[in-house]
Amino acid sequence: MVNQEHPEGDKNAPQAPVATPVFTGAARRRFTKAGALAAGAVLTLKSQPGMAANSSGCVFATPSAAGSFAINRSHGPKVGYCNAVSPGYWKEHPTEWPKQPWATTKSMTECYFQKIFPVGRTSQFYNQKLITVIGWGGGDIQDVARHLIAAYLNAMKGYTSPYLTTAKVQEIWTGYNSAGGYKPAGKVWSSSDVSNYIKGTWGEGTMWT
Repeated sequence: MVNQEHPEGDKNAPQAPVATPVFTGAARRRFTKAGALAAGAVLTLKSQPGMAANSSGCVFATPSAAGSFAINRSHGPKVGYCNAVSPGYWKEHPTEWPKQPWATTKSMTECYFQKIFPVGRTSQFYNQKLITVIGWGGGDIQDVARHLIAAYLNAMKGYTSPYLTTAKVQEIWTGYNSAGGYKPAGKVWSSSDVSNYIKGTWGEGTMWT
């Protein structure tokens, strides 16, 4: 069932500019791994509609392409591999969070959830900082929130450019959190669909297996 927490307030949340990728720590190690895998990945994944490789070896499917896989195939493929990092990584490495584009002296660790992902004032996420929510446990909607925060930060860093941008991450949340659900290719994505799609950016997500 799609969770419904009706958006309220700033529905035109700012869309962060995509930065040039600069890889450090685990992200640098992932970049090295991606380089080693890129040749084979490009041959197998790039041939699928909606998938291609960027200059840093990211081979990934857009949400629409990934949704099309689910409709047109009996089971979904890996949705790709980029140089992104997980919610757990971001939780443990707050000093690596990017700066807020609208307040460049402040880290995104100080940003409130509703600034990026519209929610109502009665929502559990309202007035919670992103770094707080990314560390929460819990079920479906909490899991989606954790993964979309990580996806937004990865997009800000340029790890998933141009396939998964900050605007696209916001679009996934808005659709998922609405009555109709997020359905980029006609199939409503469940909580696990959303999370598995995001996990694909660091090589773990397999959709609709």
